[in-house]
Amino acid sequence: GERVCLYSPGRHAAPPPHRPGAAARLPPRLATAALPSHVMSASDDELEPDFEDWGEDEPAPTKCLFTDTIYDSVAECLAAAATTHGLDLMKIARSLRLSMVGCVQLVNYVRFCVAKKSAADGAAVVAAVVSAAGGPEGEWPWRDDAYLAPVLPDDPLLYSLAAMADDGGEEEEAAEAEEGLGSAAMAEAVAEVRAMHAQMADVLSGVLRDEQQACAAASAPNGTDKDGTAEAISASAGPRSGPSGGGATGHGAAAEDAAQTECGGARGGCPVGPAGKRVSLESDASYFASYSRLAIHEEMLSDAVRTDGYRHAIESNGGLLQGKVVLDVGCGSGILSMFAARAGARLAIGVDASDIIEQARAVVAHNQLADRVQLHHSSLEALDLPAPLERVDFLVSEWMGYGLLYESMLPTLIHARDRFLAPGGAVLPSACSLLLVGSSHNRLAFFDDVYGFSFTPIAEPIRAEAAVEIVPDDTVLTDEATLRTFAMLTVTDADLDFTAPFALTAHTAGELRSLVLHFDTDFDLTAHGGTSSRFRTSPGSPPTHWKQTVLYLRRPLPLAAGARVEGTLSLSRNGNYERGYDIAATLRAGDGPVDTQIFSMS
Repeated sequence: GERVCLYSPGRHAAPPPHRPGAAARLPPRLATAALPSHVMSASDDELEPDFEDWGEDEPAPTKCLFTDTIYDSVAECLAAAATTHGLDLMKIARSLRLSMVGCVQLVNYVRFCVAKKSAADGAAVVAAVVSAAGGPEGEWPWRDDAYLAPVLPDDPLLYSLAAMADDGGEEEEAAEAEEGLGSAAMAEAVAEVRAMHAQMADVLSGVLRDEQQACAAASAPNGTDKDGTAEAISASAGPRSGPSGGGATGHGAAAEDAAQTECGGARGGCPVGPAGKRVSLESDASYFASYSRLAIHEEMLSDAVRTDGYRHAIESNGGLLQGKVVLDVGCGSGILSMFAARAGARLAIGVDASDIIEQARAVVAHNQLADRVQLHHSSLEALDLPAPLERVDFLVSEWMGYGLLYESMLPTLIHARDRFLAPGGAVLPSACSLLLVGSSHNRLAFFDDVYGFSFTPIAEPIRAEAAVEIVPDDTVLTDEATLRTFAMLTVTDADLDFTAPFALTAHTAGELRSLVLHFDTDFDLTAHGGTSSRFRTSPGSPPTHWKQTVLYLRRPLPLAAGARVEGTLSLSRNGNYERGYDIAATLRAGDGPVDTQIFSMS
């Protein structure tokens, strides 16, 4: 039977002619041995003893990329490819800053080409890869979902390359930075150029936004589709837009295309990916425009869990806010700024790059709060605090997206914290945690029998996308595992791409059909003498517009009560669209095989 099922390349006209969906079992050692160093250095409290035992080092025989030789380890295989055949995959992966998905595609591309051309033509394959690596990203021949299907079953090279490249990449980057910025004068010049670029990008962003609004006004649709109950996250849908594309049922980000050029800002700033890439100006202009739709803000305001959670957190800490200055990052309708003013803040400053700011200003004036609430139509980079202010006492932001991180607005809040928050200041929310549970929920079973026909070929591409939907509480089979907790005062941009181990214990027998992501939002100001509160988005909690994020498994896992499911979940920002994420999940039940699937939130 199949061990690991990567989603099939069915939507491509001409995938490589190897067996679609070919099995690929990941050796047990790779589940932990291939993790980035920051995961392996986690405290003992973060790792369950049994999970550590599972990750004990075991041999990982790896077939040569060019011959039938079997090496004892991935490292030996890579070394032979570099020294004997002239193909240094590690160097290529680091220099191109390939994500896990990119590394999988590159390995499968090389194996496919060698198998097609024969080992005798290996030099031609090497030349083609090296030549393409020196060109633009759009011309890399391996950047095709067809190359996500493994050419070689049980290929440990697929998932080790990315982890090994990450482990050595930080030292190389530090050396490059030291060599490239050999003097303080050079560093100052670079900073000045970047500042000028940010100003120019902000101007261009405004021009693009105006052009898009004019186009949208000329071609606005007269109606919308009917609402649905589930949606795959798609870059073609607007922020918090539901299945109709016109309603608002969850966090998202509009982007028709996301070419990797630097930008001028998001709702309150510009998301920056792990390689320093930024969302394109065109993509962000579309993102801003989508947040101008009133339906989106109606949906968020009517989400009682979300809005009342923020109201309670702000107003219950009114004593701390008395006479203070609050910065609302991505203020949208201005509701959080108005909560802060009503709670006693001397001044609440809201910033948002979308045109909703004009309606928000009208609402503020209508409620006679214009003397204490100032709303700025600006990116965060371009924002100047009103004189003589240089710092603020509190930051507040509703930055969370699908699966917590989708939409990449947290980097904007980090930027605001580092630039504007006064020493001793506080952030609301204070922390957010990403959690995982196992479930028998399987919406895709619908396609098994559609009026007597099997529509399973449709289900497979859907399975490759993370789905946003309400998961019934009675389908939850396991306890929950915390993957990551992000404390707002200390989180960095580098923390937002990570691999986390998990261990789930079944409290109910059943078939594990899906992994379900949800998050907790904490407002803890007890260290400042204030209150603490929380809201949840888990199955069984009152529903929110975020719903839950569902990862459908290709192969169900039967679980008995008390059975353990162990694995890892890797989240990394998408190489083509930095507001999206790629997710790689490895898991196994008991002593069973390790399964791996890749999902997209883009």
